[in-house]
Amino acid sequence: MSGVMLCLAHLRSEDFSGLGAAAYTRVTGRVDGLTIALFNYAAELHGVQIGLLNYAGNNPRGLRWLPLANAHLD
Repeated sequence: MSGVMLCLAHLRSEDFSGLGAAAYTRVTGRVDGLTIALFNYAAELHGVQIGLLNYAGNNPRGLRWLPLANAHLD
Protein backbone atom coordinates (compact mmCIF):
# COMPACT_ATOMS: atom_id res chain seq x y z
CA MET A 1 0.00 0.00 0.00
CA SER A 2 1.15 3.53 -0.62
CA GLY A 3 -0.28 6.99 -0.06
CA VAL A 4 -2.41 8.27 2.81
CA MET A 5 -4.34 5.63 4.76
CA LEU A 6 -6.80 6.64 7.48
CA CYS A 7 -8.66 3.97 9.45
CA LEU A 8 -10.79 4.08 12.57
CA ALA A 9 -9.61 0.79 14.01
CA HIS A 10 -6.93 -1.32 12.29
CA LEU A 11 -4.50 -0.68 9.45
CA ARG A 12 -2.83 -3.91 8.32
CA SER A 13 -0.43 -4.36 5.41
CA GLU A 14 2.59 -6.31 4.20
CA ASP A 15 4.44 -3.19 3.01
CA PHE A 16 3.48 0.43 3.49
CA SER A 17 4.75 3.73 2.10
CA GLY A 18 3.32 7.12 3.05
CA LEU A 19 1.20 8.36 5.97
CA GLY A 20 -0.95 5.96 7.98
CA ALA A 21 -3.24 6.74 10.90
CA ALA A 22 -5.40 4.28 12.86
CA ALA A 23 -5.97 3.02 16.39
CA TYR A 24 -3.64 0.08 15.58
CA THR A 25 -1.18 -0.29 12.70
CA ARG A 26 0.53 -3.57 11.85
CA VAL A 27 2.95 -3.85 8.94
CA THR A 28 4.59 -7.25 8.59
CA GLY A 29 7.06 -5.99 5.98
CA ARG A 30 8.67 -2.60 5.32
CA VAL A 31 7.33 0.81 6.40
CA ASP A 32 8.58 3.92 4.58
CA GLY A 33 7.02 7.02 6.07
CA LEU A 34 4.97 7.97 9.12
CA THR A 35 2.45 5.91 11.08
CA ILE A 36 0.32 7.37 13.88
CA ALA A 37 -1.64 5.06 16.18
CA LEU A 38 -2.12 3.99 19.77
CA PHE A 39 0.00 0.92 18.93
CA ASN A 40 2.35 0.71 15.93
CA TYR A 41 4.09 -2.47 14.76
CA ALA A 42 6.61 -2.55 11.91
CA ALA A 43 8.83 -5.50 11.13
CA GLU A 44 11.17 -3.14 9.22
CA LEU A 45 10.84 0.59 9.87
CA HIS A 46 12.35 3.27 7.62
CA GLY A 47 10.60 6.32 9.00
CA VAL A 48 8.80 7.44 12.16
CA GLN A 49 6.10 5.98 14.40
CA ILE A 50 4.07 8.11 16.83
CA GLY A 51 1.85 6.42 19.42
CA LEU A 52 1.52 5.14 22.97
CA LEU A 53 3.59 2.04 22.18
CA ASN A 54 5.75 1.51 19.09
CA TYR A 55 7.70 -1.50 17.78
CA ALA A 56 10.38 -1.42 15.07
CA GLY A 57 11.85 -4.87 14.42
CA ASN A 58 14.98 -3.61 12.67
CA ASN A 59 16.06 -1.29 15.51
CA PRO A 60 18.81 -2.46 17.87
CA ARG A 61 17.77 -4.42 20.95
CA GLY A 62 16.62 -1.97 23.62
CA LEU A 63 15.25 0.46 21.00
CA ARG A 64 12.68 -1.85 19.40
CA TRP A 65 9.86 -1.15 21.89
CA LEU A 66 9.50 2.55 22.71
CA PRO A 67 6.69 4.71 24.11
CA LEU A 68 5.46 7.88 22.36
CA ALA A 69 7.78 7.74 19.31
CA ASN A 70 10.15 5.44 17.46
CA ALA A 71 12.31 6.05 14.41
CA HIS A 72 14.73 4.31 12.09
CA LEU A 73 16.22 6.77 9.62
CA ASP A 74 18.72 5.55 7.06
